[in-house]
Amino acid sequence: MGKGSRRNEGLSEAVTTILLVVIGIAMALMIWQFFTPRPSEELRIGPIDVSGGTVIFTAQNVGSVDAEIVGVACYPPGSAPPSTGGAVTPLGGADTKLQQGESSSFSGSCAGSEPGKPINVLVFTKNKAYGPFTVIVRS
Repeated sequence: MGKGSRRNEGLSEAVTTILLVVIGIAMALMIWQFFTPRPSEELRIGPIDVSGGTVIFTAQNVGSVDAEIVGVACYPPGSAPPSTGGAVTPLGGADTKLQQGESSSFSGSCAGSEPGKPINVLVFTKNKAYGPFTVIVRS
């Protein structure tokens, strides 16, 4: 019985060692993943100009992934902001993609804007909504 129990002890120690190594590797991977930056979309919006029912704005991509602007929405201050449904109007122009570090101007419809009054502007990408930005409507 002495020989068999020693063999089991050696096998048990080997299994314990392997489990500890696997747990150590798993912990190292979790720590590495925690400190690795994730790709993120981030835009700087502005300046914004609203006049004659049109909004014109500049967007700069300062994130770590490309971004695509899909639309803009305008609504009066104090009212509920629109979701990505029918109140969002697509932008004028064909190219709405911004590469990392790129800056460009965009235009879209801003219905309900009255000269001299404030209006809130939301800018929508495929992943996020930016704003609201309150702008005084020019005539």
